[in-house]
Amino acid sequence: MDLRSIFRFIFLLPVAFILCTLVSSLYVEKPLQGASGNSTYHPGPTDTAVLIWGILTYGNPQESNTIISPRLCQGADRENSIIFYNNRNEPSCTFKIELAITEYEQMKGLMFRKTLPKRNGMLFIHKDEDFRYYWMKNTYIPLDLVFIDSNLMVVDVFKNARPLDETTIASKAKALYVLEINAGESDICNIKKGTRAKLNILKPLN
Repeated sequence: MDLRSIFRFIFLLPVAFILCTLVSSLYVEKPLQGASGNSTYHPGPTDTAVLIWGILTYGNPQESNTIISPRLCQGADRENSIIFYNNRNEPSCTFKIELAITEYEQMKGLMFRKTLPKRNGMLFIHKDEDFRYYWMKNTYIPLDLVFIDSNLMVVDVFKNARPLDETTIASKAKALYVLEINAGESDICNIKKGTRAKLNILKPLN
């Protein structure tokens, strides 16, 4: 679970309420589209709050994601995955991954889950390459955290993060991606600093 996302989330709460107050005072009547063609809809503070809350939590839906992800070709395995390679440049382990991209997804992470299937994980995709800070609050699964830079090279591995431990886990190098997997799997797959990875992130085909 990413600590920076939590701090930004808490900081933006009072800003949201101030914006709600200002915007709701300027609302105008809009026709309600539906069965009652003559009805009038007044967007009040509650509606504005929902809109602002959604933008703060999930981002502006009109803004495109700046992360460039590989596209899976037709006929390929249609699952998000990450592959790690050994010293002979051979695939050693493949993990099926869930993506955590929005601040809400990164704040929640793997909290409250009781199990994580073997060779599965959650990949946190950040907007920039920086030192990362995580903790295990409300997380019941022991985890290995793999920190990966923009060149898809492992720069640090934190092994066996303890469930419910609120001690800050800080990366030793700047990372763009953080992969959370079951504790012990980094040793089994020999994932360490310098290990190369490849991302297969599913995107809709045109």
